[in-house]
Amino acid sequence: MRPVPNLHYNSRDAFYYAKGSLNPFKTCNTWINSGLKNSKMKACLWTPFTQGIFYHYP
Repeated sequence: MRPVPNLHYNSRDAFYYAKGSLNPFKTCNTWINSGLKNSKMKACLWTPFTQGIFYHYP
């Protein structure tokens, strides 16, 4: 993984280069949720918002 230089909200986060694109139906939250599913971890059926993921990971 290759981080995007000088792109972050604060000093403890990072953005990474990736393939694909996002839209109102495929958000960063659905991308993370898919990664959780692929890792056999708790995940939502579909979650465009963070609440669904944080329900499983308080």
